[in-house]
Amino acid sequence: MNAFRKAETYHTERPKSSDQFTTWLSLGEVHYYLEQYDEALKTGRKAEAIYDEVSLLPDHYELFDLLSKICHSKENHEEAYQYSQQYVTVNKSFLTAQEEILRVKDQYKMEVLTAGFFQEIRSEEAKRKLKLYLIVCSAFFLIVLFVRHLRWLNIKKAVSQEIKKIESFIFFRFFFSLIKSF
Repeated sequence: MNAFRKAETYHTERPKSSDQFTTWLSLGEVHYYLEQYDEALKTGRKAEAIYDEVSLLPDHYELFDLLSKICHSKENHEEAYQYSQQYVTVNKSFLTAQEEILRVKDQYKMEVLTAGFFQEIRSEEAKRKLKLYLIVCSAFFLIVLFVRHLRWLNIKKAVSQEIKKIESFIFFRFFFSLIKSF
């Protein structure tokens, strides 16, 4: 109890709605279990005053159940009924929001799986295109090498023929020069 009172003064000095709310809710529960219903109602109503400012964490709507139990214990049945109805309403909206979150989460998972599936299909298609591209490039490169080799052979053959012509010309010239010299 002293720890909650110390926390309450700390939050008064440094207000932060979510922490204040949690402290007052917990302090209200302690007072309720100690059957100090007036104190429990007082701290519960402090928490209720800032309820709209706090994020809807899963246990925050428990405040209305606590206030309903406190009012019931004080035999204020009309107020207990109103708080219990508020608890049911907020609880339903929270559960509906949770269902929506789960639905969106499941939908997101399916979309991610589908995107991954299509990405894999596109990846396989890209691999096939890349293989085809590599085959075509390799074939083109081989054809270019083959044509260059044929050209080189033709040049070699032509040079060889020219060399033979020159050799024959030189030979005949030498031969004729020998004949002339006799």
